[in-house]
Amino acid sequence: MSSQCQPSTLPNLLTEREFQVVILVSLGYKNCEIGRHLGTTEHVIKNYLRSIFDKVGCWNRVELALRYVHEEIEQLNSNRSETESLPTPADIAQHQPAYTL
Repeated sequence: MSSQCQPSTLPNLLTEREFQVVILVSLGYKNCEIGRHLGTTEHVIKNYLRSIFDKVGCWNRVELALRYVHEEIEQLNSNRSETESLPTPADIAQHQPAYTL
């Protein structure tokens, strides 16, 4: 693994279930909470995270969450025209994530 996340979009690198785990990690869920939410065990979630870290090239869940948030912001910015101003905090709060569970 590298010390920096590699520049690819997460949904293209991961299975649907792995991507669900990324979303929940980014929302601050603990492994046991993710397991309950997805109907599996904490051990399975740890295995998913190992696989995700290897595929994405991140070292830990904070780096992974930052990667996800960065891609969400990039998606939001790509949907605006060059003449539009940057999104306001209110715009961001109302934004629906490009990737959902």
